[in-house]
Amino acid sequence: MARQFSTETHSRFSYCFAPITGALPPPLVLRFGEDVPKFPPGHLQSTLIVQPPTQNKYFYYLQLLDISVANYRIGFPPSTFQFRAGGAGGILIDSGALFTFIDAGTIGVNAYERVMQVFNAYYGSKQLQRRPKEQGGFDLCYDQPSFYNDFASLTFHFNGADYNVNGRYVNVFRRGYFCVGVLRGVSSSILGAWHQQNKRIIHDELFGELQFADEICANDVA
Repeated sequence: MARQFSTETHSRFSYCFAPITGALPPPLVLRFGEDVPKFPPGHLQSTLIVQPPTQNKYFYYLQLLDISVANYRIGFPPSTFQFRAGGAGGILIDSGALFTFIDAGTIGVNAYERVMQVFNAYYGSKQLQRRPKEQGGFDLCYDQPSFYNDFASLTFHFNGADYNVNGRYVNVFRRGYFCVGVLRGVSSSILGAWHQQNKRIIHDELFGELQFADEICANDVA
């Protein structure tokens, strides 16, 4: 739809997810063209949208170079998140996917397992008690002591921009425990809505860029 009205919208659209408190993301305002908020110089980060080899026009793929957990940059080889034969690989941003997936089929190193190892080492260093894996759900869950809030952040190092997810929004919280909100990807990685909370996301198709900045999205009303 954004492409059909590109003349009126200047090929730009934007959204901002308020913190998710229920099972689904809250309603959001979709903004187009001149209605997209403007930011002071240097506040907005941008990274190029890349075209997958399958010529899929319905998803927005980005060039992911590396991932950090807390202050630890993992140091994946440069080819880890590149496209693979047959169109697998890469990372896309998808507001319709609730959670983030990290590809377990990356060549040379299992990116999903490596990221989860770092999360587990971080929470192990905090002496948190790990819980059994949720049936059909998240691999890493921990008991949450009263007043505990030292949650690890998650940063996606894209080409030219660092997308940092606040530790509070990395996790899914249950009664008395929390789980790292990352799932195992089977063919590609996906940056889902859960990790887009309180982020202004701007798709600028004219320049082929994805732009983003931190924002209090509950203030974004029609």
